[in-house]
This record gives sequence, C-alpha cells and structure tokens, in this order.
Amino acid sequence: MSIRKHIIILIILMTVVPVGIIVDSSVKERAHDIEGATSLAAGLAEQIANNQNILVAGVEQLLITLTHLPSVQKHDGSETSKLLAEIIRLNPQYGNIGLQDKNGMLWASAIPARGPISYSNRRHVRNAITSGNFSSGEYVVGKLLKTPTISFSYPIRDGSGHITGAASVAIVLEKYQYLLKSNISYPDSSILLVDHRGIILYSAANPHLSGKKDRADLFERMHEGSDEGTFEAAGNMEINRIFSYRRLRLKDEQTPYLYIRVGVKKDLVLSQTLAKLRLNVGLLLSLMLLMIGVAWYINKKYVIEKIELLQAASRRFAQGDLSVRIARNMGGGELGELGLAFDDMAQRLANDISDRMLAENALKEGEERFRSIAEFSPNMIMIHVNGRYVYLNPAAVAKFGAQDPRELIGRPIFETVHPDFREVVQERVSTIADKNTATLKREQKLLRLDGSTFDVEITGMPFSYHDEKAVLAVAVDVTERKQMEHELLRAKEAADAANRAKSEFLANMSHEIRTPMNGIMGMASLLGLTELSAEQKEYLEDIMDSSELLLSLVNDVLDLSKIEAGKIELESAPFSLRDSINSVIRHQTARIHAKGLTIETAIAPSLPDALAGDQLRLKQILLNLIGNAVKFTEHGSVNVSAHLFERHGAIVYLWLSVADTGIGIKPEAMERIFAPFSQADTSTTREYGGSGLGLSICRQLLELMGGRIWAESREGAGSTFHVVIPIVAVDSPADGDVAS
Repeated sequence: MSIRKHIIILIILMTVVPVGIIVDSSVKERAHDIEGATSLAAGLAEQIANNQNILVAGVEQLLITLTHLPSVQKHDGSETSKLLAEIIRLNPQYGNIGLQDKNGMLWASAIPARGPISYSNRRHVRNAITSGNFSSGEYVVGKLLKTPTISFSYPIRDGSGHITGAASVAIVLEKYQYLLKSNISYPDSSILLVDHRGIILYSAANPHLSGKKDRADLFERMHEGSDEGTFEAAGNMEINRIFSYRRLRLKDEQTPYLYIRVGVKKDLVLSQTLAKLRLNVGLLLSLMLLMIGVAWYINKKYVIEKIELLQAASRRFAQGDLSVRIARNMGGGELGELGLAFDDMAQRLANDISDRMLAENALKEGEERFRSIAEFSPNMIMIHVNGRYVYLNPAAVAKFGAQDPRELIGRPIFETVHPDFREVVQERVSTIADKNTATLKREQKLLRLDGSTFDVEITGMPFSYHDEKAVLAVAVDVTERKQMEHELLRAKEAADAANRAKSEFLANMSHEIRTPMNGIMGMASLLGLTELSAEQKEYLEDIMDSSELLLSLVNDVLDLSKIEAGKIELESAPFSLRDSINSVIRHQTARIHAKGLTIETAIAPSLPDALAGDQLRLKQILLNLIGNAVKFTEHGSVNVSAHLFERHGAIVYLWLSVADTGIGIKPEAMERIFAPFSQADTSTTREYGGSGLGLSICRQLLELMGGRIWAESREGAGSTFHVVIPIVAVDSPADGDVAS
C-alpha cells in the first residue's frame, strides 16, 4: 500500500475519535430524550389516574349518601327520581343515576323510564348486590341514555343491614372525554382508556376507536404486567410510541376496571437529536476532506520524492551494489534518519557476508566433529527424518547385525522396533516433533536384521539434519544388565523361600518344644500335690516359674513364626468387650497385688459391648500391654481405658489405652521397641527379663486386623500404649460407663 493511501487512512482514523464522540453524545441525548418522554408519559398517566380516582371517589361518596336518604329507604320512586334529576342537573359529568331493587329492576331514575327495565345483567349492579361492595362496570350503551357509558354501583341496605338493591351512576363517555382533553400537553401524544375486557372507552388521537377492541398485544402487555409500567411499541394506528400505563381497580375488586395508556410519538421525540447528529457529521466530513487535500499536497512535495530515491537505492542494493549510499540526499527529519539507517544497513550487510562465510566454515567443522564423536562412540547413535533412518554410527550398524550402513539407511525405523513397542515409539517421536523437546530415557526392545531382539535404554531429542527436522536417538545395550537383574530376582525369590522355610521350621520346632514343656509343667504340678519339704517346695516353684517363662517364650516364637509364615488365621465370633477386658485384668490381679500396685479401668458409655471379631487375639494384645505395664512399674498404678475412636455403620474403631507410672522409654528407643527381639535398653532384659517379642507380635497382629499401635512415653514418668482396631458392633452402645 502506498504512503498516500497510508496518510489518507491515518486521517480517516484520526476522525474516528471525533465521530465516536459525536455518536456517543447523540446516543446519550437520544437516551435522555427517550427517558424524558417516558417520564412525561408516566406523569400524564399518573395525573389521569389521580383525576380518575378522585372522580370515582366522588361517585362512591354520592352513592353512599343516596343509599341513606329516607326516600330511598322507603322506596319512594317518584320523590327519589326528582332528587336524582336535580343531582344530574348540578353535576353534568354524570349521565344518569338509577336505583335498582334486589332483582335488578329499575325503580327510580334521573331520566324517566317508559317501562320496566332490568339491570340484573349489568356487571356493576350484579356485583354490588352479591358482594355488598362498591363495584365497577364496563363499556355499554346505556338503556336510557342510548349512548356509550361506564357505570358504578353501591349496595342499598335497609335498617337491619340487609341488601335491598343497588344505586348506580352512569358516566357518559362523550362528556368523560372532555375532562381528559385538558391533560394533553405534548404534541401528537395519545391518551387511551380501556375497560377490563379490552374495549376502548376513549382515544385522544383516534376518537373513532371508542367502543372497539384494543389491539390484543398492546392490551396483553398491560393485562399481564404490573399495575404500572412503560414499553415501546406501535400503537393501534401503527405509529411507534413510548407508552406508559396504569391499571385502576376498586378497593374490593381483583380485576382492574380501567386501563390508562399514554403514548408519546417516538419520531417526534428523536427528531431534534437526529437533526443535531446530521449537522455534526456533515461538518466533520467537510473537515476530513479538507485535511485529506492538505495532506496530499504535503505528501507529494516533501515525502514522495524521498521515497522514490530510497526505492531506487533499494533496487541497486538488491542487484548487488553494496556501495550505494543515500543519506546525504535525504535531508533531515525522519526521512533523513531513514537514509542514515539505510546506509548503516548496507555497511552491516557488507560486514555480515564475511561473518556468514566464517559461520558456514564453523558449521562444517561442527558437523565433522559430531561425526567423529559418533563414529567412535560405543553407544548406538541414529538419526531419522520422517520416520526413516538417514544416519547410523558403526556401533548401531553392528548392533543391528548389518555389515554396512547402507543396509539400514532409508529403512523405516519401525522395522527395527519390536512390535510391542512400536506404538510407544510412535508416541515419543510425535512428542519430540510437536513439542520440540527431548524425551526421558526409556527401555524398549529392538530387532536385529535376523529377527532376534535385544534390550536398550534409548533417549530421543530434536535435531537438525541438512536443514530438515530430524530426531537424534542415543541407545545403550542393556541386555546383559537385564540378565543380571533377572538372576538377582531369582536369588531374591530363593532367599524369600529360605526365609519362609526358616519361619515354618521355627513354628514346627516351637510346637515340638511346647509339647514336652506341657508334660514337665503337668508333672511338676502333680509333684506339688505330694508332701514336700520347704526346700523341695522352693525348688519346685523355681521349676514352675522357669517352665512358665520358657513356655511363654516358646508361644511368642510360635506366634511370630506363624505371622511371618502367613499361617495366622483370624476368627470372627461374637463376644463381650467388657467381659474380655475384665478377664485379662483378673489374670494380672495376683501380680498387681504382689507388687503393691493399683489398676483402674474406664470404658466409654458410647462404646458398644457386643462385638464380633477375634476375641483371643484382642485379649492377647491387651494381656501383653498390661503385662508389660505391670512388669516395668514398681510404684503407682496401671490405667486401662477404652473409647470409641470413630464409627462407620456397623464398623467401630476401638481405641484401647494402657498407661503406667513405670520407668518410661528413652526417645531414641521409641522406634525400635516394636521390632522383634528388641527392647528399649539392654539393661532392661537383665533386670526385668523378657524376649522382646511381645510388642512386635502386637504390632503384626494389629496390622493383620487392620489396626495400628503407637506409644507415648517420658523416661522416668511412665508410658502409654495406644491401640486402634476396627471391629464389628452387633448391638447398640452400652447404657453406662464401667469403672473400677
């Protein structure tokens, strides 16, 4: 695009802001005019509504007064009719006033009736008699007036309050219209009154519409809307207007008796705004044309010649004349700077030619260096373009079982990839091409030319090969390593099998040892029933203590062996939690009393008593924890508590705690107390005895049961062991706490 066109476009763009301001101002003026017209229409509608309410209030007050007159109460038709005629004479806005009996028959009227007339079918009479309230009518042609009217009625009651008829006032719409003309204060505005059926009572703009149906869509917007509102639409005469409406209803009626719609002609409202907009746009276009003419002249005189000089120099430069210079002929200003920039560019390009030659030489040296490294690398180095090999180093050629690279150059790379890995390789190649990023090292199988496979670890990265996008792949043969890993796995499996055999052997041996131990303890018990000396009894007690200690150790070894061998089977049977806890405590009572200790239990009332699970293992865990607490406590007490940790349906998480005031555990020993054959301190074994298996068995049993165990302790201040175990509840929570 020429500079001339650029300047013209620039001038046009410069006018966009003023045009935008003018348009924005016009839009705001338009909105303001519409808002003013809407307010005007709303004000007119409100004024008419207020006048109508005053008129109707006067009608209601007149009818209330009439119903209490003595002649009305006595049904004196002659006297009442004279009075009604006088009221009509004094109030010309009323067309007629009539009184009807309970059946709607006219018995008094300001306008004399020539015979019996029934008003029972008139809405206002019927509603006043049936509802006992002030009621409204609709557009009708009066039976006596013979002209369109709208009427209102009020019930007549006798001295006891019973309704005996109705008093009605008919307003002649022709007279009614004169009252509304004074409200028209805006040119071409329209005022429309519509009854509840949509019949037009009055139209200021088109009087001939009176008595006809309002257009359905216009009436529907008033009927379905709120009691007052505004909208824009084409009126009954298809003229666009801004309408404001009000709905009027009597106090005791649900249906509006009158709709007031005031409309202002939209074109008239916006005519002044459009005139201003046309004037402003015309002035702006004239100014823009003047600016284009001035710019055209300046451009031709001061710019085009310089540009033509620059174009000629550029053509010479493109033809290879690097000595061309134009700055001295360009003058000053921006074009002068452009000439200096052109001269500088020409000088730089002349210098760059030699630099490019040096760069090309360096690139060749780099390619030769890469080829030298690749040729002597023990790893496989391959380059492929569009999925076909274009280079393989000698190591890769040898690994594929080829004698010459030409056997592989041009082949699809997937011919050398094991079928199980082709989809993965395709994905990795796509990732490198799409994201221009290297992929992580990954194992896969490749195929030799003879069809045999070998394992490699391969990495791919983006590469440029003769100005084409390529992939550089580096692979390391890991076949021997994979074989070693397989042998190590077999050795590990053999070691695991040997370990399981050891555990089974220990379990069998523990069982074999326990059988004669039970015999020894049984015979010792029988020996205790015979007459023995004091010394013999002491020896026998030592035998029993040692036997029980040895049997406990054997049982622990047997349990540990069963757990490690995977032969522990958990049972699930109903049992009582509180009975189980009390049973364990009874077994320790003798030891507790012998050491002068006290024991306390606390079971939360929210904890169910009837549970289903492995009662024996639960008691074994609790017995071990209480036994340790008694063993390592010389003074003070042991506290056993049970709480509900949480509950999920029938599964309750039982929280058992055993606290003592014993020797405590050092912080550094907390991690190893749950390991097999471990205790907090080697001196503990010498002073208190024990194998160091109890807590390990507890931990492994709890893991099998889905629970866990942990300890809190402070050296010299006692320890607390916590157990959380999931178990099935078979009844509701207990009624109270248990403490002893």
